[in-house]
Amino acid sequence: MDTKKVLSDDIPLKPDKLRFILVLLFVFTLPFDRFYTSLILILLIVTSFLDLSITKIKNIPKQIWIFQLVFFLGCLGYIYSYNKGEAGFILERQLAILAFPLILPLAITFNSHKKELVFKTLTISCILSILYLFINILYIIKIGHLPIRYMFSKEFFNHAFSAPIGIHAGYLSLYVSLSTLYLVKLITTNIILIKKTIILLCIGILCAGQFFLASRNAIFSTIFIICFIYPFFYVKRKLLFFGVIIVLLIVFFTAMSKINYLNDRFSSDLITDINTSRDSDYSYEGAEPRIERWKGAWELVTKSPLIGYGTGDEILMLKTKYVEKELFISYLESFNAHNQYLSYLLKNGIIGLLIFLGAFIYYLKLAIRKKDFMYISFLTLLLIGFFTENILDANKGIYFFAFFNTFLGYSIIKSETKNTSPGKFSDLTKE
Repeated sequence: MDTKKVLSDDIPLKPDKLRFILVLLFVFTLPFDRFYTSLILILLIVTSFLDLSITKIKNIPKQIWIFQLVFFLGCLGYIYSYNKGEAGFILERQLAILAFPLILPLAITFNSHKKELVFKTLTISCILSILYLFINILYIIKIGHLPIRYMFSKEFFNHAFSAPIGIHAGYLSLYVSLSTLYLVKLITTNIILIKKTIILLCIGILCAGQFFLASRNAIFSTIFIICFIYPFFYVKRKLLFFGVIIVLLIVFFTAMSKINYLNDRFSSDLITDINTSRDSDYSYEGAEPRIERWKGAWELVTKSPLIGYGTGDEILMLKTKYVEKELFISYLESFNAHNQYLSYLLKNGIIGLLIFLGAFIYYLKLAIRKKDFMYISFLTLLLIGFFTENILDANKGIYFFAFFNTFLGYSIIKSETKNTSPGKFSDLTKE
């Protein structure tokens, strides 16, 4: 009888385990071509419906709509959009935001062990990606018979660094930042010296990658989290901690100042990007500063402040301002606002932005209530990143938000539900 019971208990777990492997594969392929992540997502959806049951449907949290809210905002903007073709294309890309909150509770169960495996998978993937990119640099230098110092030229930084794996440097930086923060958290646990040494080596690889990715957003966000959020969770001797951090920051920024590209990117280019003055001698090298696009976007917002212009009309409307302000590179490249908050003001107006911010306030309250460092860090990376990128308009940003926000948020909701109703939900958190 006992043997039969064990077998009957094991059988239902097999599809769950197989789908969790697909989840790990999805996370692992995030830094690579979106073809792989899209394919795995489709497989996850299909396999989730193979053994669909009423019990599984009841396991979907009632808060599901809050995790899908960004998609619903897009649908709302579609109704009064002028450019419905583009609006439909955006909604198609954002389908992951609708799908993950529905599919994940049907596909897998949530527990702390799986959460650790997800972050370890992302971290391994990021480390392998960064190592490959460095090997690529060394290979180019070797076949080109170039001096090793040439690797610090601008030809190998930012988008040029991430180009071999076909991903925008800003999005790879987000993945690397989250992985780095996970390792920093991990090193505080009671592990043997050799494991701590390996973790420190991995942190070094990721930091070197972040150095070459040169994403100001991700670097400043990571520094902010380590300096102002991390100490509240894991640091007891705060004075010593801040002393070490100050020394590391001095070394880091001194090293950056010695490299011409990074010195310009984190000083003169940064100042130019946010400079509000524009006199007769004002000139650009490359794309126009973000501040000029932001000014044009704000002028459009003031003309339709409550509901905006609709999903899909952001770039179309911005182009009218690009012509007016002679921002010809922005016009030809069809740049968006490069600010998620301004983007929602343009698409959905003040009402839409307040709904958008309300959703993130809920996510933050959830993370803070559970004192979940990784969820707080993830949300902080996004909220800071939103100031300079339309993260939720690009596939890699959409997948990153849709998966981790759902996975981390649902993990908290399920754990709280288990604590309040252990008899009903104990099966959800079995290893």
